[in-house]
Amino acid sequence: MTPGAAKPVRGLPPERGRLLTAREVAERLGGVSPRWVLTHVRPRVELHAYRIRWWEADVEAWLASRRAA
Repeated sequence: MTPGAAKPVRGLPPERGRLLTAREVAERLGGVSPRWVLTHVRPRVELHAYRIRWWEADVEAWLASRRAA
């Protein structure tokens, strides 16, 4: 980077709501297990091998796309 040049500004991430667990997503979907959520609902956030979460807004968008199909 050259002296006096502006530093790149990282924008704030879009508001996506809370991070939900597989159990919370399963409760929103109704009639499915947390295991089903782990294998079928995308996109997801892998925090660690055993800590997988879903953004609330992504779950709502996924649900809307399934209802439209």
